[in-house]
Amino acid sequence: MTDLTIKPLDCGLGVEVSDVSADDFLDPLILDTFVSLFNTYSLVRTRVAGFTEAHQYALANAIGEVTDRAGAPGKSATPGMQYVSNVRADGVLGKGAINFHHDHLFYNPPLKALMLYAIEVPASGSETHFRSSVAFYAALTPALREQVDHIQCKHLYDHTKLAARKYRDWDTDPTPGSPTDIKPWVWQDPVTGRRGLLHSQSTLDFVGIEREAGISLYGELTAFGEEHADEICTYRHRWAPDDLILWHNLLVAHARLPFAKEEPRTLRRTPIV
Repeated sequence: MTDLTIKPLDCGLGVEVSDVSADDFLDPLILDTFVSLFNTYSLVRTRVAGFTEAHQYALANAIGEVTDRAGAPGKSATPGMQYVSNVRADGVLGKGAINFHHDHLFYNPPLKALMLYAIEVPASGSETHFRSSVAFYAALTPALREQVDHIQCKHLYDHTKLAARKYRDWDTDPTPGSPTDIKPWVWQDPVTGRRGLLHSQSTLDFVGIEREAGISLYGELTAFGEEHADEICTYRHRWAPDDLILWHNLLVAHARLPFAKEEPRTLRRTPIV
């Protein structure tokens, strides 16, 4: 078995793993190590050349079950694999910035984990930011925590509209059949007991507070997250080819920054429940 080098990331969220090869992910001991790191640190980053769909499946299946939910456009021919791409014919979510969110809160169950592997990235750069929902919740004032502890959020995703739309644009009726579900604003990990704030751009409405008051509180929390980004453990990742990031979808939110749309960008995505 390869001797891995494991180092915590400077931001306080996640770890970096070095000295790993693609075929190491066919080794059950290596997979067990990555599962343990995922469960402990919520985000794992490494760089590995030649990481194929088979390798990605092996790691994903060690974490949970690869899902291939219906409804999303641009699915690849390989079940459970998507290519976040602005150049592939089967590419999905290929353009524009996307605000902080947790994937599939509009489904039950939501995703447990996500994995992205960089195949090609814009020469001018492309960044994804990852934010600890646990640190976000812990950083709130007692008054804010008291409010969100008793509120649920209704989440929606309309596959016929732009994925990068902003929360306040959701004044029109969604397309019939769009997936929706209600989640607590504060989610508690049943294994560790950690509590995290599920603050996501998929939020449409609220339970336990009037909608206008909920919108106001949502905006206040969004501003708080931006102002206290370092305090709440925000990891800023600038992609390079062969980068691999695995993270806990309910304990870590992610956001995509703008990038040059005329430059190729393709990341292989695997959703896990």
